[in-house]
Order: sequence, then C-alpha cells, then structure tokens
Amino acid sequence: MVMQNFSKERWINIPGYEGSYMVSNIGRVTSLDREATTKTGKKRFYKGKILKFGFHPFGYPKVNLCSQGSHECRFVHRLVCESFRGPKDKPYEVAHKDGNPKNCRLKNVIWCLPVENQAHRKIHGTLLIREKHPMAKLNEMEVSEIKASLNRGVSQYKIAKIYNVCRTTIQAIATGRSWR
Repeated sequence: MVMQNFSKERWINIPGYEGSYMVSNIGRVTSLDREATTKTGKKRFYKGKILKFGFHPFGYPKVNLCSQGSHECRFVHRLVCESFRGPKDKPYEVAHKDGNPKNCRLKNVIWCLPVENQAHRKIHGTLLIREKHPMAKLNEMEVSEIKASLNRGVSQYKIAKIYNVCRTTIQAIATGRSWR
C-alpha cells in the first residue's frame, strides 16, 4: 500500500459551488456536509466525502457536481485552475506541465492559449495527431501509399473507395492539410 502525504494539502471553495464542494491543491475534490430537501419534501443530511473520479477517454479525471437539483460533469484540472488561479474565459485552456492528464496538482496545471497548449502536447508527445488520434482511419503506411497513388495520377475518388474513407480525407492529404 502506498502512503500519500497530505500534510501540505490546502482546500478552497469551488466557484459557483461555495458551501457544497471544495478542491485541493493536490487535485482532490470533496463534498461538504449539507442538508437538502428531497423531491418529497423531506430533509436529508449528506455527509461530506472525497469524491471518486471518472475518467474521460483521453485520461482526464472528472467529477459530477450537483447544485440545486442539476448535475454537472467537471474536469478536475479545470476546477483546480479556476479555484486557485482564478477563472478564465475561452480561448484559455488548462495545460499539464508534465503532459500527464491525471496529474491535476496545482503546481502542474496552468492557464494557456490553445497554441501554447498544443506546443506543450508536442513536447510531451501527447498531441493527438496521425495514428495517435482516436478517430484516425489511416496509418502512416497507408498515407504513404495514398501519396504515391496521387503522384501517379490516380483519382481521389478511386483512392477514397480503396481505403474506405471519404474523398475529402484524400483531398486533405493531397493539399497537406492533414498527414503532413
């Protein structure tokens, strides 16, 4: 069993959920003791607890927060940044300095512009491009074959049919918009 040192853990209210939820500088989220009224009108006491995370397919921890009967799924890295560093509107994103989406510690998350976040991802090797992208239908070898076919004058429609992709995918490869 791994023991974790929580002695330097600091808690702060989550904006918009003051009195209901708090987030810590090490990326944990807790609900607070509270009393709520059920749909039938009865009063019910809820004991506060550390929330368990769910995970986005790309590995980002997320939690469900409830306020006045409505539920909202929130990413933990955004909660940490919003609570400790202040809220930011679009286009700002949260970047993980070490490239690990599960590391939501305050010292590891920063606000940045999308172009800066892309640069971080490229450095860490976590940028979802080419075969790494979960929606990729082609691999490097197939793209090389497609480029060779294009150079030989084979039509984009014919190539698309061979590889079972749409013509616009072949066009994006031909023009260098994708798979550069």
